[in-house]
Amino acid sequence: MRTDEEQAQTCEWSREVFAEPRPAAAVSTVLPIRPRSDSVDGTPLFCLAGEAGLAWPFACLLAHLEPEVPVYGLQTLVDLPTIGDYAQHFLTEIRRIAPQGPYRLLGWSAGGLVAQEMAVRLGEDNQIVRVVLLGTDAGAGPLSPTAPGRFVERLIGVADNDSRPPNHETGIDTSAAELTDRLAGTITMTGDELRHLIDHSAALARAASTHRPQILPGELVLVVPERDRPDAAAAVEDWRRLVTGNLTAHAVDATLDDLLAPEVLARVAGLLTP
Repeated sequence: MRTDEEQAQTCEWSREVFAEPRPAAAVSTVLPIRPRSDSVDGTPLFCLAGEAGLAWPFACLLAHLEPEVPVYGLQTLVDLPTIGDYAQHFLTEIRRIAPQGPYRLLGWSAGGLVAQEMAVRLGEDNQIVRVVLLGTDAGAGPLSPTAPGRFVERLIGVADNDSRPPNHETGIDTSAAELTDRLAGTITMTGDELRHLIDHSAALARAASTHRPQILPGELVLVVPERDRPDAAAAVEDWRRLVTGNLTAHAVDATLDDLLAPEVLARVAGLLTP
């Protein structure tokens, strides 16, 4: 659960970015959380939401990063057949923002597979990349479909009410209303919009289930959620054989979804710089 202060920070960011009428950027491929400017000119950080769909929870990083660091979310809003296709899709976008490195990539779950593939391709182009993966398995295997209620909780960075039974009668529309309520009226989302997001999430999960990562010529930082990955050592070893440089692993007492919570992202922020 996030504190009142963290709730206020997220809502303040939401009011600025999602003020009505809702800008297209809120549900676009690139979410400008803290865009580049004359004073925001550091090494950019690109956060890949993976099957969470939208990258809004990564706004919690702003309070823990230097003010000159540009931050962008990369959102899963297309259906592509392979992780390589997603990597190329996002590489095109980040090169519009920063044609040359260095880059920082932060990927959650299946988004970590995309981030790692992007780093491989950037390395082939002699670019400097720092990669941090949150709860990403080297061999993802079949991923479970994202239920509407869980999808909403991921978007707003909370993991409470886990024991609440799902509302099978109203389903996605109820979840969309809940999302709007939780964001304190700063944005509205229709059931159709949420349904499309969940469909895109499922497409990325399918792509991840058959992906086999290439060897990364560089370093890697891995965050393992111990509650979902009790054999953290095995998860680390799966990645170690795919990295030519140092692999730094951090096991945290959390679930996969918890890794998007503000209190965990606050710790992750310290891993984004060497």
